[in-house]
Amino acid sequence: MYIGVKKLGFSEKEVGRMTIAKFNALYRAYQDDFDLELMMRIKGITYEKLKNMSSASNDEEIVYF
Repeated sequence: MYIGVKKLGFSEKEVGRMTIAKFNALYRAYQDDFDLELMMRIKGITYEKLKNMSSASNDEEIVYF
């Protein structure tokens, strides 16, 4: 319940009505976004720099961990 309310921003009622599959999908998306933003913060990269990096390497695929 804590993760759904505090981290994902849903009410307790909304979290209670979610299926496990929907909650897991939302939580995985949250984890991916958090990991990307943490990596950007540590390396000092902004979204604009990230966009330029991805457009500069059209042939290469950027993989985020």
